[in-house]
Amino acid sequence: MKKNSSLIIGGIILIIIIIFSVVGPLVYNQSSNYTDLYHTSEAPSVEHFLGTDETGRDILARLMEGGRVTIFVGLIATLFKMILSVVAGTLAGYFGGLANQLLMRLADIVMCFPFYILAISLAAILGPSIQNLVFIIAFFSWPASARLIATEVQTIKNKEFVKYYEINGFSKWYILFKHIVPNIKSTLIVIFTLSVAQSILMESSLSFLGLGVQAPYSSWGMMLSSAMNILSIQREWWLWLPAGLLVLLMIFSIHLIGEGQKKRGGLVDAKSD
Repeated sequence: MKKNSSLIIGGIILIIIIIFSVVGPLVYNQSSNYTDLYHTSEAPSVEHFLGTDETGRDILARLMEGGRVTIFVGLIATLFKMILSVVAGTLAGYFGGLANQLLMRLADIVMCFPFYILAISLAAILGPSIQNLVFIIAFFSWPASARLIATEVQTIKNKEFVKYYEINGFSKWYILFKHIVPNIKSTLIVIFTLSVAQSILMESSLSFLGLGVQAPYSSWGMMLSSAMNILSIQREWWLWLPAGLLVLLMIFSIHLIGEGQKKRGGLVDAKSD
């Protein structure tokens, strides 16, 4: 059997990042919020492996805490997004008619506006916090996934096996959840994995702009915002480069997993045919 290299490489990178974020604090005995004004913006050393920030906090410890927060926001926001997408997409795709018109027009309205304009506007009204960040990401990113799910459901509902159950008087809800939704599970897995990467990127961007995670919590995007000056970029690489690399590696690994799931789904479909 041919190995799925994308899935394997992406999974290895993701597992390493998760271990770094979750297990790392148990090994690395430094507080992420302890400020030491005598050792501010110091370069990497034996005491602080990745240096300190402008208030003397340990960068490595903050990277670990930021990883937990970033992963948490990405997963929870994606979970809520998937609930909205699956409900809207399956209802619109299977029942059609008024449900399809209302839900797809709502999706069109949301998609008409750039995400970051809507997100920044709502964040300014609600205020920056982790809860509001999750809500903003989920509410403004579901339409594209819902439209894809609706298209998949519309295709499957015209299959012969679905017509068989309809002719024999089975409930529409039974057919939808017992036979249609399980047949789009490979699509849902791919949407979920790619949505996690998208949510992490959105969280990092909004936190970078000061509209996401707030102190005393840390996130990779929030750490990047501390280097918003040319001096830090040129001379204090430890303030922004590690966080930037972790964001890139996280998104890259999840995209590899998504690509691997696509290939795996294609192999499964080929075998079933």
